[in-house]
This record gives sequence, structure tokens and C-alpha cells, in this order.
Amino acid sequence: MARPRLVPSDSVLEQWYVEEGLTQQQIVQRIWEQDRVRVARSTVAVALHRAGLTDRVRYEDMIPWRVRVEHSSHNLVNILRAAGREARGLELTPAARTQLESFRRRQEEEDCVIAYVPDTAQGWFLVRRRPAPLDRGLIRDLDGRA
Repeated sequence: MARPRLVPSDSVLEQWYVEEGLTQQQIVQRIWEQDRVRVARSTVAVALHRAGLTDRVRYEDMIPWRVRVEHSSHNLVNILRAAGREARGLELTPAARTQLESFRRRQEEEDCVIAYVPDTAQGWFLVRRRPAPLDRGLIRDLDGRA
């Protein structure tokens, strides 16, 4: 027996996302309000992608590491995603733009970069910048892969 579908049909998703302009989080909330089903925002993101309503954007240039699930919503990785969107000429929300600009000021003042250490509870850290090419842009090269 197939598992019940947690998200609405593609046509309903299209209406909510394209026509009504709901964000993924707002779709999560609407599903809860209408069906009393809890879904993760990532579930909605996958459903929208499968329905052909979004292009799944990856940020390997800004996030060259394999990020553990428990670290995927940290403030610093969100800053890197915003920088990746900006580098591609994609629109940023006002909140993401403010967050990125604030971080760049802090980076300049503290001469720091973002480092990722997956085998730690926190995962993301600000560390002192090293001379190029060891550190580039916003990120620390920990093991020669970035």
C-alpha cells in the first residue's frame, strides 16, 4: 500500500506558489491549517521542484562541504546561501540582504571567514582569515577541497 501524500497536488502547489505567491514556509503553514498535517519546509521544497515550479539551486562555490542535516539551518550557512544567490544575480529577500551586508561588515571588522567542522555540535564557526589562497571570499579552506 502506498504512503499517503503529505503535500497537495501539483496544481494546488502551483496555485499557492505561483499564483498566490506563498513562500515555502507559508505553504507548510497552510497545509497545517487545512489538513492538520505537519510537513517540513524541505518537503515542500522537494514537492515544488518535482512539480517543475522551482529550479533547485546549489551553492557548491559558497558551500563546498557536505553539510550535516543538524547544521543545515545555521545562521552562517544561510549567509553563504544568500551570498551564492547574490553571486548568481538572483533576488534576495530584504532580510537576507540585511543579514549578508551585516555579516560582510563584521567580516571586514574582525578579518574573519566562515569555517565548517562537521564533527562538532555547532558545525559553523567564524575564524581568523588566513592569507590567500588559503581562505577565499567568505569561507575557510580546511582541507584543500575548497
